[in-house]
Amino acid sequence: MPAGVRRLTERSRDRGIDVAGRFSEGSETMVVRMHNITRSTTSTTPSTVTPTPTGPGRRPRPGRLGELTAILSDRTVDRSARLLTLQGWRGVDLVAACAAGPSAHRLAPAACAAGSLAVGMTGSFALLAMVWSTAVVGVFALNHPIELGYNRLAHLVGMTPIPANRAGKRLGCVIGALMLGASGAAFLAGQPTVARGLAVAMGSVAAFVAMTNVCVPSMVFTLIWGSDRATAPSLAAAARGRIARTRASAAS
Repeated sequence: MPAGVRRLTERSRDRGIDVAGRFSEGSETMVVRMHNITRSTTSTTPSTVTPTPTGPGRRPRPGRLGELTAILSDRTVDRSARLLTLQGWRGVDLVAACAAGPSAHRLAPAACAAGSLAVGMTGSFALLAMVWSTAVVGVFALNHPIELGYNRLAHLVGMTPIPANRAGKRLGCVIGALMLGASGAAFLAGQPTVARGLAVAMGSVAAFVAMTNVCVPSMVFTLIWGSDRATAPSLAAAARGRIARTRASAAS
C-alpha cells in the first residue's frame, strides 16, 4: 500500500471510518471498502475534528482562512492528499483520487492551458469555441471531458479512474468558461487584442495548476464558501448547502 494511502486509511480509522482494501503500485485495479466503526464508549461528548496548528506555539486561524490553512498545513498526509482534499474529495473518493496519481489530475488543466494559449497565439475563434465547450461540459458532467477520456482508458487497462469531481474543483471550469466566454465576446466585438489577452491569462492560470497541481479555484472556493461545501457533488448542490456524504455514512 502506498505510504500516502496508508496514512489516509489510518487517519480515517481514527475519525470513526474504516477504510480497507487492496492497493497496488502498478496497473492493478484498486479495491476499497469503507464502513463505520462501532465504538464502545461511555463518553457522550460529540466528536470534533481539531484544526491542525499552523506552527509551533501558534493558534489556528479563525474562519475560512483557517480551514484553508488547516488543509494545506496538515502534515498527517502527503502533499498530494492535501491538494486533493482542497478540491473537495473525502473518504473513499479521496483514497481513489490519490491512487489515480498526480499525473492524472494534471491532464485537464494541461489541455485547458494548451488550448487557451493556442487561442492567444493564433486568434482562432473556432479553437476558442472548442476549448470553451470543454470547460462548460466540465461544470456539469461527472468530470472534465479529458478526464472522462482518461477514465475510459483507465477502466480498459486496469488503472484507477479519477472519481467524480466535487464542487471545489468544478469552480475552475466555471472560471474557465467565463473567461473564455468573455474572450469570445471580445472577438465578436472586434477587439482581438482583448480577446487574446483573456485567453492567455486563462491559459497561464491553467498552466500553473497543471505544473503544480495546486488548484487555485479550489482555494478561492474554500475562502468564499468553506471546505464543507467544496465536497458537494455539484455547484448547484453547494449553493443549496448540501455537502457530500461518504459511502460509509450513506450506507449507515
